[in-house]
Amino acid sequence: CEMKPLRALSCAVLAACVAVALRLWLGEWLPLGLFRARTCPNLPHLVWMAPFFSGGGYCSEAQSFALALANETAVMIIQHGDAFSQEYAEGMSERYATDLWQLTGTRVNMSNTAVVCHSEPGAWYPPLYQTTRCPPRGLTPIKTVGRTMSETDGIPEEWVKRCNAMDEVWVPTQFHVDVFAACGVDQHKLFIVPEAVDLNLFDPSKAHQLDWVVRIIP
Repeated sequence: CEMKPLRALSCAVLAACVAVALRLWLGEWLPLGLFRARTCPNLPHLVWMAPFFSGGGYCSEAQSFALALANETAVMIIQHGDAFSQEYAEGMSERYATDLWQLTGTRVNMSNTAVVCHSEPGAWYPPLYQTTRCPPRGLTPIKTVGRTMSETDGIPEEWVKRCNAMDEVWVPTQFHVDVFAACGVDQHKLFIVPEAVDLNLFDPSKAHQLDWVVRIIP
């Protein structure tokens, strides 16, 4: 990819989904780092902060991104945003939990690292409630990225201020670009990065058709 590192990173977020698909095709969960597609070389290292062990939408999305991108570059994950859920963590499959826990200990090159704050903007520094600081204290990232979304046609003024403090803001759809920009977020900071799908978890070949009974109540 002939682009700057963060442009390449956006490309890799999409390309990394291919790695998940190949894991499915090969019929096994490959150890992290064994397969590297090299679709977009020279990527920065990543510190990805999200509610990885909390459950919910931000959690599952962040897991898919981080596990796939780990095949492209060094990824360190840090619990951020929502509180750690012991019940959720204990309910994860062993291989899925092992891969995620492995990423918590990844070593990154501090001089070539981008930070992704993957949560609702109220958790970004300075947070509006108790959570881990994002970006972390003592780290000077080459870029700070906010990954967030909203299912409404407007966002709070506080969100606008926090989004504009980021180098880039990644949102899932054009709808989000339009809403965020209309509310005052610098449109040059907004980039569409569609949601990732873990095809090892959501495998159509393993699904069974349900016999639905539709009853019309007059």
